[in-house]
Amino acid sequence: AVARHYVFSEIDHFEGAIDAAFNAVDDNGDGVIQPEELASAIGKLGIEISPSKVDTLFSLYDANGDGVLQLCEFADLVANLEVKDCS
Repeated sequence: AVARHYVFSEIDHFEGAIDAAFNAVDDNGDGVIQPEELASAIGKLGIEISPSKVDTLFSLYDANGDGVLQLCEFADLVANLEVKDCS
C-alpha cells in the first residue's frame, strides 16, 4: 500500500496531523477505520453518536463503498468538520 500523507496548509495543520488522527482512530491497526472505531473515537471526545449517524457518516465518506474508511476517505471527512461555538 502506498503511504499517503495529508497536509492542509491552507488551514495551517502541521505535517502528519491527519496521519496521527487516523492512527489514533484505527484501534486495531489494520490500516482502515471500521464504523465501531469511528464511533469509539467520537465517544472519546465526549460526543454521543447513534449507530445510524455513524452509518450516515460512512455512507457520505466511504467513496468506494467497502464499508471502511481508508486514509484518503478519512481525510475528506476531517476536512469537512466544522467547529461551532455553542456558548
